[in-house]
Amino acid sequence: MTPLELTLTLPDPLAEEAKAEGLLTPEELERIVREALQAKRIERLGKAHEVLATNPIPPMTPEEIQDLAVNDLLFDGYACVHRSCEADSNHRHDIARPKR
Repeated sequence: MTPLELTLTLPDPLAEEAKAEGLLTPEELERIVREALQAKRIERLGKAHEVLATNPIPPMTPEEIQDLAVNDLLFDGYACVHRSCEADSNHRHDIARPKR
């Protein structure tokens, strides 16, 4: 767990009601944050769905599927080259595997 200290400024009536309902306890604040994160993920998924619906990804050709199958046989994983993953030198991604 990562300890965080927050200062929350709310209008008095809202703060009083939230406190009376037990919404300002660490457990409730954690639940609220988790629910908000889940809502954000769902929102991003919806936006991605809209983008894919208007710009669908073309189906893979038999050659592309074959290339994936060959790579799957040759490599269990590969070193990640994503800039966002550079901090972890042991970070690896699995190669996409075609459904069999």
